[in-house]
Amino acid sequence: MRGNSRSLPGVAVLAIATAIALGGSALASPAGAAEAAPAGSGRPLVWNETSVGTVSIQGLAEPDGHTTWASGMKVVEGGAPGFVTFIPALYSRDLRGVGGWRRVTLPSTTVDSRLNDVDAVSANVGFMVGDLDSKAGVLLTEVRERGTWRVVTDAVDAGAIAGSLLAVDALTAKNAWAVGDVQIDSPEEGSYVKPLVRNWDGARWRHVDIPGSKNWSLSGATAVSAKNVWAVGTDNAQGQPLTVHYDGVSWKRVPAPSYKDSGILINVTSGSGRDVWAVGWYREEEKERPRGLVLHYDGRKWNEVPLPAGTFMVTSVAATRNGVVVVGGGDDGVVGLRLVGGKWRSLGLPQSDDPRTGRGVWTVSASGNRLTVSGYTFLVGDDSNEFVSSSLLTTDR
Repeated sequence: MRGNSRSLPGVAVLAIATAIALGGSALASPAGAAEAAPAGSGRPLVWNETSVGTVSIQGLAEPDGHTTWASGMKVVEGGAPGFVTFIPALYSRDLRGVGGWRRVTLPSTTVDSRLNDVDAVSANVGFMVGDLDSKAGVLLTEVRERGTWRVVTDAVDAGAIAGSLLAVDALTAKNAWAVGDVQIDSPEEGSYVKPLVRNWDGARWRHVDIPGSKNWSLSGATAVSAKNVWAVGTDNAQGQPLTVHYDGVSWKRVPAPSYKDSGILINVTSGSGRDVWAVGWYREEEKERPRGLVLHYDGRKWNEVPLPAGTFMVTSVAATRNGVVVVGGGDDGVVGLRLVGGKWRSLGLPQSDDPRTGRGVWTVSASGNRLTVSGYTFLVGDDSNEFVSSSLLTTDR
């Protein structure tokens, strides 16, 4: 997928997600973000950082207790200013060996796409999802079976001009859910956005339609069980956070808090059917600096969980044995927080100490006490920022 196609009108989640991942400035952020105080008397977390150059990491997964996968794309500058090409990329870290990150060789493909997310059932079974190649008319996905990755393309509706699968969550080798959205240009209905929902049945991606979902964008999914799946995103018509639930038979919208101006949800995770977490941002006034948003579903309804004052956008969430963890940020600094005993504690993620260079984070994953975070650096510009490089940050406590 070509980089300049991410900002097509109507696909709000895609434009925002890419701008952040590439160090862009899609949202104004004039003030510094305030984080919670470091965690009590506990020792500060020690972060180990590994550069992956110009590979922007979008997705993280933990196939087992000692392995981590990191998926994304290598950013290649094109011939024209601001024009880039994305080459799918995957890294792996196995703590049984030397514990370092290594680039994984993926099957070749002619589909022009990123890899937006990855999930795993085991070290031998996994899924990665990507973008629509509008020329080929297919979405890129990759499926790992018996320890080998293979490309599986998926067709989209006629008239699709842009789109992506942004998230995938797998229950078994024969049951995985992927969500995103697609922009349709129809002679009868004009241009509109509709959600993409796909269910892997062990042989193919099955197309799933959600009634009444026109102008919805989905960006996150979590599968608790075969009869309990959540997806989150944005109701573009209302400009409000969106949560939808699958009960094993059908999808249904579940009411979520709304905000005077706008809000979106970017990512979701679950500890159980009564413990689901979704994150994003909201605004109470037009053009106001976005505020970080954390919602919790307790088995009955969604409730907002207040963040420390000044917290900027939150882009990813992970449930850990030591409390839920959220990360995010923007031009003004990195957000990394853990909720312990009802209080937010700082993760102590590295910040930039050079006003000319910014740092950001996009995704977090957890396995036991181990955390992995994808980070990036960018040069601060007057009108926009220039992506420099990405890194993987890990801590074992």
